[in-house]
Amino acid sequence: MAKDDLLEIGEVVRPHGLKGRIKAKSYLVSRDTVNRLDEVFIGKSKEPAVRFRVKTLQAERKMLFMELEGIGDVDAAARLVGCQILISADKLEKLPDDEYYWHELLGLQVVTEAGQEVGRVVSIVPAGSHDIYVCAGGEREILLPAIGEVIRKIDIDAGVMVVRPLEGL
Repeated sequence: MAKDDLLEIGEVVRPHGLKGRIKAKSYLVSRDTVNRLDEVFIGKSKEPAVRFRVKTLQAERKMLFMELEGIGDVDAAARLVGCQILISADKLEKLPDDEYYWHELLGLQVVTEAGQEVGRVVSIVPAGSHDIYVCAGGEREILLPAIGEVIRKIDIDAGVMVVRPLEGL
């Protein structure tokens, strides 16, 4: 499986104990996804990710404690520190209509209701009650609040987000 087909869900921060368990920072919001994980892919950014079967997995707050098949001691676990933990996108739970994962929104072409090109969604910033979509491609970055008044339509299949910018943007 190519690394481009995988989604990053965390990062290994240190070994946990002497028998090869790892402690990882988790980027997941839903515990449902964690409960269904039977395999993960681990790798550094420029290396191919390696598949590991998950023997045990505990989620506590924003941390994951994992025991992986083939990682049997503290030295093997220490070699994974700093690596990304990735999963196949099909392991994510299905979202209700009109809800999207960030990876689905990143890269979308952004156009106004009048058809004017604004740019592409390059990043997303969590901001309390709603996210902020950072759109770049024109002369400057534009920040779009993820509210119905601004985000008028999202078509993942077509790769387009239609917006009604607030006055002054």
